[in-house]
Amino acid sequence: MQIMKQIKAATGVLGSMAKHPASHDADEARAARSNLIRLSKKVAPSFTTRAMDPKSEARPAIWDNWDDFAARAVALTTAAEALDPTSPQGVAVGMAGIGGACGGCHKPYRD
Repeated sequence: MQIMKQIKAATGVLGSMAKHPASHDADEARAARSNLIRLSKKVAPSFTTRAMDPKSEARPAIWDNWDDFAARAVALTTAAEALDPTSPQGVAVGMAGIGGACGGCHKPYRD
C-alpha cells in the first residue's frame, strides 16, 4: 500500500502540472517521473505474496490473473519512461499514458 501511495503522490505532482501548465517546473517533473519509474518497477514484486491486508483495496483477481497484472505494472513503467518532463506539453501528453496505465489496472484489480 505504501508503494501505491507514493505512486499517487508522484502522479499528483505531474497531474497538477498537466492541469496547470503555468506551474510546470522541469526539475520537479523530472524528479516525479524518476520516482514513478522507480516505484512502478516495485509494483509486481510487492504483490508476489498472496496476502490481503484488510485496509487494502487490492482484489484477489491480482493473483488469479498474475500475468495480466504484471504486464499492466510494466505498462505503467513504460508510460512513465515516455513522459517528457522538460515542457508542460510533454507532461500533459505523458500523463495521458500514465492515466491510462493506472486506470487500466485499477478497474480490474482495485476496489
